[in-house]
Amino acid sequence: MGASAPFFLEVILLNNTATESKYNVTIPITAGIGVKGDVTGLPCFAETQVRMEITGVGPLCQIDIQGKIRNSKNWYSITTATGAILGTIDISTYDYIRYVVLVADGTGELNASGYMFTSPNVTPAGSATAGNQVISNNYLSALNNKAAGSLTGPIVYDDIQIAYPTSTTETYSYYSLAVLTATITITYSDSTKKTITRAQRT
Repeated sequence: MGASAPFFLEVILLNNTATESKYNVTIPITAGIGVKGDVTGLPCFAETQVRMEITGVGPLCQIDIQGKIRNSKNWYSITTATGAILGTIDISTYDYIRYVVLVADGTGELNASGYMFTSPNVTPAGSATAGNQVISNNYLSALNNKAAGSLTGPIVYDDIQIAYPTSTTETYSYYSLAVLTATITITYSDSTKKTITRAQRT
């Protein structure tokens, strides 16, 4: 649960007092390796984060925090805590949590309490940060004068004038109150005009 543990977040926590069976546990970290506490793990309910405190153990002690989904026999490592620490872990995708000492170094105690996640001060890539919002706004601005599947987009017109500048092209000019609002050029493969090769707003 040091700086290298990717699942630890500094978060604002809301105590899950609305849940009758709030996740909480005190586990003695005794000598030796292996599962400490209930080998079948303890269930977590509405909680999405666990605030964890490990005290008394030596700096080399490693405790693997594992999660399991309901009805599965498989346990998955969420992260590994090293030494005496205080931190927060995401348990939002697990139904049961257990603690396994991988490297023994002294004895101590592990206390954990479940909370409901409210508002992180870190956000994942692609989230609605200010920087990403600027990028999104630029995309929206670029799309503002276009409509999906339409070359004319949301233009207003009361007159369409057609011209034939060459034997393989036609232009459609859209006017509103005598003001040109858009021009569409149609290009054909040859003068028979049986096959359109391009339609472009110019």
